Amino acid sequence: MRTSACLRLACGPLAFGAAWSATTANAASPTIVRVPVHSRVSGADFSLEAFVYRPATKGKHPLVLLSHGSSGGNPKMELPQQELAGFFTNRGFVVIAAMRRGRGKSGGVSLESEEKDCDPGSWKQGLAAAFEDVTAALDFAGKMPDVDAGTVLLVGESRGGFLSVAYAAEGARRIRVRGVVNFVGGWVAQAEDRCPTDFNQISFGRYGAETRLPELWLYGDHDPFYAASSIRDYQRAFISRGGKLSFALISGVPGNGHWLPGYPGLWSGKVESYLASRWLATPAGGHLGKAN
Repeated sequence: MRTSACLRLACGPLAFGAAWSATTANAASPTIVRVPVHSRVSGADFSLEAFVYRPATKGKHPLVLLSHGSSGGNPKMELPQQELAGFFTNRGFVVIAAMRRGRGKSGGVSLESEEKDCDPGSWKQGLAAAFEDVTAALDFAGKMPDVDAGTVLLVGESRGGFLSVAYAAEGARRIRVRGVVNFVGGWVAQAEDRCPTDFNQISFGRYGAETRLPELWLYGDHDPFYAASSIRDYQRAFISRGGKLSFALISGVPGNGHWLPGYPGLWSGKVESYLASRWLATPAGGHLGKAN
């Protein structure tokens, strides 16, 4: 992704505050931790900055791993995702939001290019590095005493939404994943790049063939990075290869459709229904069981 606009929610959280405060309480202040990574992709050892949020209830809890989007030209900006974390801690989840390599105060060098490249193979290294970071975060969180390591929900915004779908299909710890919530997901800005082959579309088709996990995809209409027709193509590509999907293209997002995650009034009911179908999680923080 290039930096021609307010990319990947880089300036969104400031605009989103009023929408969140009217709808749901923020999470408590996070515990900031360092997640060790031994990277085969880059041949280096380093650690990731991560924010851990906990519900008020005691005992074991399912885990949400939040994945952020691309940097929008500001790779050192931290994205603790406190508001989105609060939505899930209020529903009984422990949440870890890890900054991938080279982002925020994380070590390492980001391999996630944000420049136009119409060679689909050019994105492989960046995705492989992102997979390593997700695996490291899951392994770290899985050792926390209040986490049920075998019950994981992947939630991502923008590039992080794409990553969540990809990891559920191909990630090293995918057996632990019980659900995916993809907000406005895409690895490349097809509406900007206009590549003859849409990397998002061909990838979503492959992932649909590789997983039978029911997922929830939420997109906003008038997204500057993917046309509505492309978003529909992503949905069809995933389903046509056997993927299971609940999907909504939501209109009325203030500003533009890519800012959808900051307006829970537009999507909270859909996420709650999905959680009920997968976990039977309760607003009071109960964790009643797993879905198959």
